Amino acid sequence: MKWIPILITAWAVSACHAPNQNTQANNLSESQAHHQAVDLVEKGQEAYEAHHYAEAMTYFTQASAAGHMSAPRYIGMMYLNGYGVKKNARRAVAEFSKAAQWGDVTGQFWLGYCYEQGIGVQQNREQALKWYELSARQGDAYSAPAMTALGRMSESEDLQEAIEWYQKSAAVGDKESRVALKRLNVEL
Repeated sequence: MKWIPILITAWAVSACHAPNQNTQANNLSESQAHHQAVDLVEKGQEAYEAHHYAEAMTYFTQASAAGHMSAPRYIGMMYLNGYGVKKNARRAVAEFSKAAQWGDVTGQFWLGYCYEQGIGVQQNREQALKWYELSARQGDAYSAPAMTALGRMSESEDLQEAIEWYQKSAAVGDKESRVALKRLNVEL
């Protein structure tokens, strides 16, 4: 009888510290889902590069449904350019928006580009700047087009700011920004 309270206490303590099997199963399934989404995007990229657009769209759509951040960007590019689908700028913007909100740097650039150019949306300089700046914050080669765009948009208002954006972009290897710096007689 003396052992019953001790056993109950020991059981309660061990139950509190026992790993939650549901949490482990969820983490495992989330990891598997992530790997599956990555595989879908990779297969989509291969099909896209081979100009097998219907197949690419299938993979990208599945990867987007699985939550892969770059999949909507690829879908947006397909709608923007009419690759395997009828051109639809509004649909492209919707897909770029999804990718951008999910944190895809290139999706953020393309959404900014659409706002800057008025493609699929009403032209909106503030929105273009917002999305370009979000992309440019990464400071890497993937965000270089956004840094170059910010330089281009700044030239008429603040030449020094434009030069700074071009220099940041050139530092990660962007050729367009190097051309802009040469045109402005700024050494690299």
